[in-house]
Amino acid sequence: MTKDHPFDVFKSPSPSYKYKIGLRGSRTLSVPDSTERSLMNFQPTAKRALRIADEQNLRITVHKRLSQSGAKLIERIYAPRQD
Repeated sequence: MTKDHPFDVFKSPSPSYKYKIGLRGSRTLSVPDSTERSLMNFQPTAKRALRIADEQNLRITVHKRLSQSGAKLIERIYAPRQD
């Protein structure tokens, strides 16, 4: 039996993020679309995911994008399969 991944708390559908589980068990949490508003609305979710990753010692890759105001904002968090 496989244990739940810490990012599985994001399995519930939400208008502020998109959550995908890859075929080999990777997890991707991202902005649902490419609008500036979606990017801004995603930031609280991204910060929560970063806290979870830190608490659980997860290996993650964070992808950032410049907003129209010039701030670097998180648009995607990728977590490879945790063995």
